[in-house]
This record gives sequence, structure tokens and C-alpha cells, in this order.
Amino acid sequence: MHLIEYYFKRAGTFLANLACAFIPGKAARNLVRDRFDPFSPPHVGRYVERYWTPAPVGTRPARTAPGKRYVFQCWWQGYDAAPPLVKNCIDSVRDHVPSGCEYIFITEENAREWSGIPDFIWNKFKAGAIDRTHMSDILRTYLLARHGGWWIDATYLATAPLPREWERSGLFMFQTVPPRAWTVIDSSLIYARPGSRILAAVRDMIANYWQSEARLMQYCLWHLMVLAAIRLDPAARAEFKSMPKISQRSAYRLEKMLGKKFDGDLFDKIAAATPLHKLTWKFPRMFLWSQGTFASKLSER
Repeated sequence: MHLIEYYFKRAGTFLANLACAFIPGKAARNLVRDRFDPFSPPHVGRYVERYWTPAPVGTRPARTAPGKRYVFQCWWQGYDAAPPLVKNCIDSVRDHVPSGCEYIFITEENAREWSGIPDFIWNKFKAGAIDRTHMSDILRTYLLARHGGWWIDATYLATAPLPREWERSGLFMFQTVPPRAWTVIDSSLIYARPGSRILAAVRDMIANYWQSEARLMQYCLWHLMVLAAIRLDPAARAEFKSMPKISQRSAYRLEKMLGKKFDGDLFDKIAAATPLHKLTWKFPRMFLWSQGTFASKLSER
């Protein structure tokens, strides 16, 4: 997208937001933004379809030996720089890696070696055109398209081993309930066999996008590319339909308790509902000052 076109569209975003200031009701405002904001998820979702390429499965052979299984986690600055809660989450996942899996911890130092992310993407990351959040989306896509295995965000607390039944369909992600305009899946936890059609399609869309574009158009760009792959590619659509339908809600229940007083029985009940729990380290500091909260308990070293 040329710079003039970009700023012209940004003007459209400004006008859509200005109109929404006079519209009562969140649902009505969202309808106006989706219809008239050039950078709304529906508009960007249609725009990124130009970067989809109908490449046959297997055009890029997997780099993983048959039977090899990986669990990937990442903290760009390294384990020692992570907050205490994140360190505890990372340790919990390491402790619950299934036998036969190799745990790989990714940092900025080894990300290129493991992922094979092209230089032109890496250079835009270093120049600041791609932020760490979106680079993390790119990293998980290239890692799993290349090696297969698990991607688990560093803020997941594991309370039981990774379930093998989630691996049986060849691709697993929690699904958003209800589906939103910009996504039907949660990208924080992914299992994929090498050569996943959806991840291969998204990997190629990412490469095509950043070869042509100078900036990130939408925070949820990765999710919009997944939706585009499902719409445009029959094999990707079939792969999506074969995934186990498991909502993300149970995985986020513990996160909602961080500011509340710790209750061991309640923790055990939540832990029994799912083996993996998505937390956040970006909570108010007062959660730690108030001794005895879930946040302070889960941050103890």
C-alpha cells in the first residue's frame, strides 16, 4: 500500500471514529466502524486475501525428523529477564512436557536459527516496523510450519501434562466463543504437525505481505490471515473443521482470579478443568502489594 493511499485510508478511520462519537450503543458503533473504517477487521481481512497463494501442500518440506516432537516457548529478552509469574509459567510447562518431546526456549538470539524467518522480515523487525507482539505471531507460524509441535505462550501455567488427544487431528487451537469479526481461534496455544495447511498458507501470506507492505495495518492481522486461508483454501478449511472444538473460556478462568484472594480449593477446581491456563503479567501492581492474592501466590519464587 502506497503512503498516500495509507494516509487517505487513515483519514477514513478518523471520520468513522468521529461519526461513532455521536452514535449511542456499542453494537451500533461497531457496525459503523466495520462498514466505513478502511482499517477495520472486515476491510483488512478482504485486503490481505491478495497475499494468499494457492501453493500445494508440501512445497516446503518439513525440517523435523519423523517422530520428532517439539514444545516451543519464547521470551524475547531471555528467561532471566522475565517477571516472576512468567518464570513460574515457563517452569510449569517444562515440568509437564510429555516424554518424547524436546523443549525449546526461543529468545532473540536463536529465533532466526530455529524459525528460518526471511531476512527482509527480520530487518523490518529490527527497524521497528514490526513490533514484538506481531513478530511473535510470525515466529510461531514459521516454527510450526517448519518443525511442527507445540507453541505455548510464556504466560501459560501448566497444571497437568499436555493432552495427547489434542494432537490427534494434526492441528489444535482453542476456539473463541462466540466467534468475533476478526477471529474464530486463539493463537496463544497451537499444536500442529509439520506441513499444516493453515500454517503454511499463513506463513506464505506473511512473507508476501511484508515483501510489499511497510507497516502493520491491523493488530489482529495474523487472525485475519487465518480466516482468509480458511475462506480461500479448501484444504485449510477441511483442516479447520477437523480440529477439536474446545472453547478458550476454561483456559482464561484463572486469569480472572488474579486480583482476588487466593483459595486453594478453588485453584484445584480450576486446575482440574483444563491442563493449561492463560495468565498475564500485565496486571495492576496492587495485586502483588495485597498479599494473599492469586497474583502474589502465582508469582512466588
